[in-house]
Amino acid sequence: MPATYPKDFKTNLAWRAKIIRKANRDQLYRLKIRKLYFLDPLFAFNAFFFTYDPREHRKHQQPFCTYEFQDITIHKMVDAITRGYDLPLEKSRDMGASWMIIGVYVWFWTNPEGGADFLLGSRVEKYVDEKGNIRTLMEKARYIINRLPRWLKPKGYSLRTHDNFMKIVNPETGSSLTGESNNPNYSTGGRYRSILLDEFPKWDYTDYSAWGDSGDASPCRIPIGTPFGAAGQYYDLITDDAKPKITLHWSLHPKKCIGLYCIWPKPPWVPKDAEVDETHWWRDPSRTVGSALRSEWYDQEWARRTPSEIAQNLDIDYIGAGNPVFDGQAGARIDQLMRDPHLPDRCFAVDFLTNKLIESPLPREPIGYYLEWGDPDIFIELQVAIATDVAEGKEDGDFTVVKILDRTSRSLIGTYAGRIDEVGLAQLLGLLGKRFPRYWLGIETNGPGLATFDICASQLQMPYLFMMPKYDVSNASVSYIKGWRTNVSSKRVLVSGIREWLIEAEGWTDQRCLREMTTFVRDATGKKAEAKSGAHDDEVIAWGLAIQVDLASPLDIGSRVVVPEMLTHKELASRGTRGPAPVPTTEELCFQQALAKQGMQHQGDLLHFDSQANCSKFEYLTQDLLGI
Repeated sequence: MPATYPKDFKTNLAWRAKIIRKANRDQLYRLKIRKLYFLDPLFAFNAFFFTYDPREHRKHQQPFCTYEFQDITIHKMVDAITRGYDLPLEKSRDMGASWMIIGVYVWFWTNPEGGADFLLGSRVEKYVDEKGNIRTLMEKARYIINRLPRWLKPKGYSLRTHDNFMKIVNPETGSSLTGESNNPNYSTGGRYRSILLDEFPKWDYTDYSAWGDSGDASPCRIPIGTPFGAAGQYYDLITDDAKPKITLHWSLHPKKCIGLYCIWPKPPWVPKDAEVDETHWWRDPSRTVGSALRSEWYDQEWARRTPSEIAQNLDIDYIGAGNPVFDGQAGARIDQLMRDPHLPDRCFAVDFLTNKLIESPLPREPIGYYLEWGDPDIFIELQVAIATDVAEGKEDGDFTVVKILDRTSRSLIGTYAGRIDEVGLAQLLGLLGKRFPRYWLGIETNGPGLATFDICASQLQMPYLFMMPKYDVSNASVSYIKGWRTNVSSKRVLVSGIREWLIEAEGWTDQRCLREMTTFVRDATGKKAEAKSGAHDDEVIAWGLAIQVDLASPLDIGSRVVVPEMLTHKELASRGTRGPAPVPTTEELCFQQALAKQGMQHQGDLLHFDSQANCSKFEYLTQDLLGI
C-alpha cells in the first residue's frame, strides 16, 4: 500500500518542521530520511518541495502537497525518464504540470548517483530563465532547490558558483539543469536524460525540427501544452493512439470538481450509451454550450469567459481553441469530419524526369506525393475542379498545394502538398489534366503562380484555365486577370465559400486540410482571417479556390463547348440578316452558371483561357467581332 502524507496546509508544514528538526539532531534519522527522499519522489514532493501561487495571498509560498492525479502523473513521468520513452502531456490550464515535471527533474538532479542532465525549453527565452521571475522554468527549479535543507542539496553547492543564467550545475555529480528557448536546432548541443518542451503547441515554425533533433539528444521527450489548434507536431503526437500520453482534465482537480455533474437529459451530441466522466467530458461541437461534464467552478468560468477560451483552457478542445474563423456549425462539421478520416486509395510519386505519376506505398508523411481517392476507371468522365495555392519557396514557408474537388459529390478526390518550383508545378498540373480531362483549373497568381499559369497556357496548351474579372466602375468596363488574385476581398470570398460548404455538409476533405482550418483564426482586431502564428494556410486557400472554381464553372465541359462562326462587323452588316441563333460559347455558359448559382443580376464570371490567342476567349471573340 503506498504511503500517505499530510496534505492540509498547516498539518503538512508542522509535519515538515518535525522531520527537519529531528534530522538536524539525529544523524541516523537524517540518513534514513535522505534515503527515503531518493526512493520515493512523492515523499520528496510532499516533505520538501515548495510551489508558488500568488492567488493564495498570505499562503502564496505553498508546500507542494500533491493531489491524487498529480501522484499518478509524477510516477508516470519518473517511469518515462527511467525507462527512456517519450511522454506527451495534454492538459487544461492550471493543473500544475510545469511544476510537476520540474520537481521530477530536480529530484533526479539531486541524486548523488549522477547521470541526471536535463534540458528545459519553452517557446521564448523570457519564459525559460529570468532571475526573480517565477513564471520561468529555471526559476521554478531554483525555487525548489533553494528551499531544500542543506543536507539534501549536492555537496559543495553554491548559489554564486553553480547557479547561472540558463544553467544550474550539481558540483557533486556534474549533472546540470540547462535552459534553452525555441530554435530550429533545439537540443543539438548536448545529450540529456530527458528534455522538456513546455507550451509546445505554440512553438512557432520550429516544432517539427525541434522535435526531430531532440530525438537524437534524449530518449525521453516530454512535450506539454494546452490546445492551440488541430495542427503541428504537438497535435500529431497527442492524436497518435499507438503512443502513451497523459491527459489532465480540470475535472481531476479536487478544488475544481466540487459539485461535479453532467447535463441531463444527455445533450444531443452525447451518444445514448456513452459515459460522461473525467475521461469522457463530451464537449459541445458547436462551442455554444460547453462540455456535458460540469461543476460549480466550470459554470462560473463559463459565465465570465468566451467559448474559445473555455475550449482552449478548460475543455482540451483543439478545434475550438484560439479564435477560429470556422466556428459554430462550421466548426462542428470540422469536428465530425476529423472523427471520420478517409484514407487515400492510391499514392503516387511524381517523376519529373519521365513526366509520370508512379504508384508507390503510402509514406508516413506524404509530403511531395500525390494522393487519390475513388475509382480511376470513371475519371475520364468525372467533372472536377482543380485548384492550387503556389508557395513562394521560402524555407519553413507554406507548401505548394493542389486540391481536386469532385463536382458531383463536392468531396476531395486528389491532393498534393510539397515544395516544388513553378515549372514542376505546371508539369504536375499537366499530368492531372490528362488524368481528369473534364476539369477547370484555378491557379493563385499572386506570386510565382503567374509563371505557372503562363506555362500551363502557352507551353502545355491547357484550355480550361480559370480567370478572374476586374471591374472598373468609373467606365463600366470589365477586364480579366490571369488566375485568381488573393486580396482582402477575394479572401473573404474563399472563406465564405468554405464556411458554406461546411455548413451544407455536402462532402469531405482530407485531415491535413481540416487541421489547417482549425488553425485559421481571426487576428486581434477580429477582422482579418489568417493562419495562426507558426501554422500554414495553403490547404485552406487551395480548397477555398477549388470551391469557387466549382461554383463559377459550367458542369458540362466537352459536350457544349462549341465556337460558332465568327463574322466581322462589316460581314454581319452585308448579310442584312442575323441568321440562326449562335450556339453558346464557353464564356456564356460560365456566365449562365455563375448567375444561376449566385443569383446575380449583373454580368461577371471567371473565364477560361485561350492558349492560342494568349487572352480570354471572350476577349478574343469580341476583338474579332469589332474588327480589331
